[in-house]
Amino acid sequence: MNDSLREDEPASCTPRLALIDDDTFEFEALRRAWPRSTDAKVTHRHFRASSAFFDACEGEGYVPNLILLDISISGEDGFDVLKRLKQHPVVAPVPVLMWSNSTNPEEIERSYQLGASAYVPKPMDYQGLKGLLGHMAGFWFTGAALVAGTASGS
Repeated sequence: MNDSLREDEPASCTPRLALIDDDTFEFEALRRAWPRSTDAKVTHRHFRASSAFFDACEGEGYVPNLILLDISISGEDGFDVLKRLKQHPVVAPVPVLMWSNSTNPEEIERSYQLGASAYVPKPMDYQGLKGLLGHMAGFWFTGAALVAGTASGS
């Protein structure tokens, strides 16, 4: 089974969002709900396991501009994955948003202590997801300057 799915990736200057989450349904919902009206045309790539993400980084030279990391990945601890991301020589500067069903204050605090750029509770419905992604796209891919070779307006 392929542990990585991707939307067609156009030119290398297009911003890249990596979702590390074992739930394919969440990737499909994210892809469908992603705002089409944003100025930033973003490619989305899904990794069902952190090993697939690190394999893509090492084997393909894949470096996203933003990582959305699920805390609860089957057989993995999202906090351990976050530590590995923040220790990786190429991926360390890439913003990581922790993605979780939980709003547990200890998990939120631990995420920030380990270097997460944000903690994002998963919305409960599709409309909530669309709204969240609209804000996320507006900030991270239109307003913020990102690492890995792309930034707002470049």
